[in-house]
Amino acid sequence: MYRSSITRDWLICTAMSIMLFALGLKAPALALPLMLIYPFPSASLSYERGLVPSALSAVFASTAMVLFLPPVFSLIYFIMFGLSGVIIGTLARRIRASAELLLAAVVAALACKLLSAFVVFAASGVNLMAPDAAEIEKAILSLVESGAFALSGMDAERMRSEISSIVSYIILLIPFNMILFSSVEALICLFLASHAHSRRGGGGFFSLPPFGSWRFPKNILLALVVGFLCASAPEEGRYYVFHQVGINLNALTRTLFILQGLSMACFFMERRGFPKFLRAVMIALAPLVSILGDICAVFGLLDIIFDFRKRARGLEK
Repeated sequence: MYRSSITRDWLICTAMSIMLFALGLKAPALALPLMLIYPFPSASLSYERGLVPSALSAVFASTAMVLFLPPVFSLIYFIMFGLSGVIIGTLARRIRASAELLLAAVVAALACKLLSAFVVFAASGVNLMAPDAAEIEKAILSLVESGAFALSGMDAERMRSEISSIVSYIILLIPFNMILFSSVEALICLFLASHAHSRRGGGGFFSLPPFGSWRFPKNILLALVVGFLCASAPEEGRYYVFHQVGINLNALTRTLFILQGLSMACFFMERRGFPKFLRAVMIALAPLVSILGDICAVFGLLDIIFDFRKRARGLEK
């Protein structure tokens, strides 16, 4: 009975992995959001049935990708998503504290992304961590010149300069984007696997405290100072790596400050009886509206230093 149950779960998770990938391939608009849940079937199977069944499922599903794409992409899929899910599910079996589990899952997901970037470089010579800026700029310019994008009122030289600056900045932020993607992927994967386990009657194994109580340690301030100093290094020459580290540390700390600011805002909005819908809208808009994100980042930084929520609780006593 138990063995047949394992077989059923293996078939369901393997089929789900293949179908999710096929859906992302057939509907490019869904590809990016679906990438965030590609590791879920492997993670869920790994948590429920152990390392070996989930690893075999990931290998089988990745091998099936050959039906759609060249073999090297099958290997990349396995490392980036299948292996990531297997490791995350295994970690969930061993780490009970949700905060520690999330951190370990993010590190595992990021390591798999870096390993897949190395495989791409070994197979094709393309360095995903430092792609050819000239080629990217050329591709964007060709789209602009073909009328795919309208940049009225901007002469060709200025347009080229603006695009070059944007491309350079995007390349600088590749490490931060990989960390951000890995964090979101690990968070979604853990929530989905925990919910699936709960639906099976086992109870959820992953949960986070209410968003209004989130706080980050003051050590982040050290990262902010280091990022500021490194970002002031020259953008070219032998100090380029320090400049890139600084830019990425600044982007990472800004994101954490925004989260801290939003958490603080939700705390005070809850106390004032603001509806959940309004809080949800604010959380959704902060990453998209630059000025709102900046305001949240400033208040988040101040909250890390002064702990306004602790002071507010103290005033009530």
